[in-house]
Amino acid sequence: MSPASYQTAPPRNVWMRLSAIYKDTHYLRFCQTARHNREALSTSPCTQPQCCPRKNYAKSYSQHYAKATSISQSNNLREDFSMTMRITSLLIGYVLGCFLTADVVSYTFAHKSAFDVGVGNPGMANIGHELGKKAALLVLAGDIAKTIAGWLIARALYPDVALLAGMWAGLGATLGHNYPIWHRFCGGKGVTTTCSAIILASPLLGIGSCLFGLLAAILSGYLCVGAVAICVCWLALVATIHMSAEFFLIALALLILMVIAHGSTLRGISSGSTARAGISTKIRGILHR
Repeated sequence: MSPASYQTAPPRNVWMRLSAIYKDTHYLRFCQTARHNREALSTSPCTQPQCCPRKNYAKSYSQHYAKATSISQSNNLREDFSMTMRITSLLIGYVLGCFLTADVVSYTFAHKSAFDVGVGNPGMANIGHELGKKAALLVLAGDIAKTIAGWLIARALYPDVALLAGMWAGLGATLGHNYPIWHRFCGGKGVTTTCSAIILASPLLGIGSCLFGLLAAILSGYLCVGAVAICVCWLALVATIHMSAEFFLIALALLILMVIAHGSTLRGISSGSTARAGISTKIRGILHR
């Protein structure tokens, strides 16, 4: 009896074919090494099921088919879960990011919108320049708080992938801050939300990236250069030290958002229309004394 004679149906996929080849090989090896000959094998039953794969082939085939089906369904559920996690975390961060702390502080201190104060940017630098340090600290605290809130909610909803969910929430907070739906998608520049997100993801690397950005701002004299340098440093660290490809894509998205937000000021450096940062001028003056 040949191994092919006990096959009930031709396997339909690669996994089944490989399984059939293994079964056939095992059967032939048994025929060569069995203690009873072919005639005895055909007339007397075998008491060792593992020695006779032909008896259990149909059962084994169904088990392999059921296992393959279960694995396929499990993979589909995992993909659906991952996509749901990403979208939900991103939306949570976006909704919280749309709350512009600078607008609340501006109405409290100056009784007008942050978009009507100074250069019209609802961020810490503009509010601090126009309304003072206290107002700037309040804006900073509020922007950090909304990023942390989104991060914690996403992690609580998806504890099995907490770090990844938190990063998607951080990206959503930056998107919401830069493009709030209630203000026709015109918002801030997302420096504080970005710094908060990367520090929450990895405190050591995040703080290192922020210090690198601060050094770049001092040396160049422009805050926009420092802001972009933060994201460049974070992207480089993610790419070379650890974290997955998905983290790299999120870091790349944060860099793109930062470049877009500071595009006009970066272009203004070459034309001379972008003013140098006051903190950079002061620090460089102290160092040159």
